[in-house]
Amino acid sequence: MASSDEDKLRAEFGYNGGILDRAYKFPEDFAVLEESCGHYTIMDFTPGDRKRIWANKAYLHHYGQTLDEYRAHDFNTLNSEAVHRFQNGVHETTQVNGKTARYIKTIYPNGVPATLFFIMRPIRVIHPFTAKGCDFTLGEPTRRSHELMNISDVMSLTIAAETGHVDYANPRAKEYYYSSSPLKMENGEQKALNLTDIFETCIWENDCERAESWSCLKGLNLQSHPLEFECRKIGRMNDEIDRWHRMVFVPCINPATGSVSLFLNEYDISQLKQTEGDLTAANDAQDSFVASVTHDLRTPLNGMIGLSDALIQDPRCPDYIKKNLRVIKTTGNRLSMLVNDILDAASARRNTLTVKHEQCDVAEIVQNVLDIVSP
Repeated sequence: MASSDEDKLRAEFGYNGGILDRAYKFPEDFAVLEESCGHYTIMDFTPGDRKRIWANKAYLHHYGQTLDEYRAHDFNTLNSEAVHRFQNGVHETTQVNGKTARYIKTIYPNGVPATLFFIMRPIRVIHPFTAKGCDFTLGEPTRRSHELMNISDVMSLTIAAETGHVDYANPRAKEYYYSSSPLKMENGEQKALNLTDIFETCIWENDCERAESWSCLKGLNLQSHPLEFECRKIGRMNDEIDRWHRMVFVPCINPATGSVSLFLNEYDISQLKQTEGDLTAANDAQDSFVASVTHDLRTPLNGMIGLSDALIQDPRCPDYIKKNLRVIKTTGNRLSMLVNDILDAASARRNTLTVKHEQCDVAEIVQNVLDIVSP
């Protein structure tokens, strides 16, 4: 998020270092974020001068936009008053008070609802839309790129493809791999992390899956598409649920070394997996309940249908009673079909529904309906 109140922030909040103490420059400082599969954007919410500045490739691809189309959106006139009030709140929190804003929002790309969790942090940038004459002291690009990754809530690492050594890990990655995992110490000292160590924190279903994943990982090159997989991970002592990560390996050139590297983004999806498990258990319980109830319904229905049929076949039964018995039998059969439809719906949810094509007597069906609805 671009800030237009840097001097005020320093005076009121005592910023003497960190992301607000220097400006980031386009495009070189943001090149590393182009390799990420996460969504990153830079926006300025200054009232009356709101603008979109930049978005990485993953964001633009997700929303089907080019960078020029993204920047062309008119924040100042096209949005509603409610959206402007929200944007003013974001500006107050981040660009005035220098704090991080977090919020959950449901959007509708291509008409499909998607719930997203946004984290908005204040940074200072030099871009084509800023006032001329800004004179900021810039550090070397690699350090500034690392500083950008340091503020990400995603675990990010760069790994040398040839040696497997980890060249850089942001604080979230260090928290897991160094501070809270079995890899944190070796002979009383912090261990140098490498690709094998990262792979060993994954828990695989079987040796075949493990071998296949390792083969795909070692086969990555600059022409390869990003490799993505989800797996269980070695947990931390304070973990209350099973730990799951989505790991995305992106082959790239490390701008600091000029060598082929793997840019790894790890997303903690433990809560998502826990929710999926709870939903699966709830669906299974629902299916079990439906099966039990439909069985209890079918038993008396079969008795009613069988008894009606027996009375209809009895020659001693008067015709006017047989007519009513046929209606009872037809209604019972219809209820039995509805019970079967309930079971079919449960089968459809489990993708086990079998469709059978059979001939039917249309005249009989119409007559049954007339018998049911007629007085």
